[in-house]
Amino acid sequence: LHLDTHKIRTIYHGYDSKIFYPVPERSNDYLFHVSVFQPVKNIPVLLEAYKQLDLSKRLPLILLIPEYPNKIEIEGVTLIQKPVSQKEIAHFMQHAKAFILPSVRESFGLPIIEAMATGTPIITSFGSACEEITKGYGILCRPNHIEDWSSAIDKISTDRLLWNELHQKSIERAKDFSWEKCAEEHYSYFNELITKK
Repeated sequence: LHLDTHKIRTIYHGYDSKIFYPVPERSNDYLFHVSVFQPVKNIPVLLEAYKQLDLSKRLPLILLIPEYPNKIEIEGVTLIQKPVSQKEIAHFMQHAKAFILPSVRESFGLPIIEAMATGTPIITSFGSACEEITKGYGILCRPNHIEDWSSAIDKISTDRLLWNELHQKSIERAKDFSWEKCAEEHYSYFNELITKK
């Protein structure tokens, strides 16, 4: 677009803190993913990684993907294909052992922040906004390396110290995002541009 890069400012989205927040009593007895179906969400890799886990130890995996076009017949996997409310999504996140977003590409990845706001550890991909938001606060995997995902899921499912660490890091990272902060930064930048004229 031949834009002057000095005029580009990154301003993050916020999330609804009245819906997405930590709860004191968590079940932590399943893994969770939510997305709108698109090939870039990389679901086949997640499913293959899940199949490689020890059947006797692996946690159930809940996939909330409205309009997902295929049946999934893998023991332990529940596919929800109908839309649900934000409150229901928050409930799934609040009680999940981990939130998994294996996307090849995300422009922002709002569900990552929403899950972090509930204190849920994140497993997501290197690259694009997934890495930008999660690096240092969650587990990053190479998008198309199935063994990375299997290993990450196994670690978060079995390592209590790691889970506790990433639980706290998720809560900490979510504090960097709010709609109030987003609005203030937009206002500040627009005002700066107007003043310069």
